[in-house]
Amino acid sequence: LLESVNFVDRIIGRNSDHNLLAMMHALVMPAGLLFIADTRVTQHPTNQEIAEIALLAAKTVRIMGIRPKVGLLLGSCEDSSSVEGETKAMVDSIRERLPEIEVELFSEAELALDEEARNRFMPDANLTGVANILVMPNAETAKITLQLLEKATNSVKIGPILLGPRLPVQWLDRFASSHAIVNVTALACATD
Repeated sequence: LLESVNFVDRIIGRNSDHNLLAMMHALVMPAGLLFIADTRVTQHPTNQEIAEIALLAAKTVRIMGIRPKVGLLLGSCEDSSSVEGETKAMVDSIRERLPEIEVELFSEAELALDEEARNRFMPDANLTGVANILVMPNAETAKITLQLLEKATNSVKIGPILLGPRLPVQWLDRFASSHAIVNVTALACATD
């Protein structure tokens, strides 16, 4: 898959507003759509790359007519002022570039998906309702989370959705069903 992404990068190129390519998957779950990024491309993203992934995911979800609500799941942060400053700068840069979206940093996934718990433990959070985009700390965590949620909730997976190319590009993984082919075709038409 990474060879294919590199091929797209060389032939089609990247969107001029962004410096990377990333992957996102959608899950059609009983509670609604949930998007997870970066599921394949950026193995160990920096804070700047996480911000870019979040921006690309939010723009793509917005194109689909869905209001993006981004939860940045970065795990537990070290108790260091420099780490705290870096993550705050990352969130601020996302808010500055796309002020109309809701974005929040979470050390626990439950807080991104449970508004009641979030209101108790993070009353000043800049997110209402449930996050519909989860940006993970690395590709392996995103891939495992995607697979677990898909099977545990009997969800329909859509994707991978390539984020950041100059032109729309979509492809299917080797386990794609006919239903998945239809979903990705519709997605390609919607993002063209």
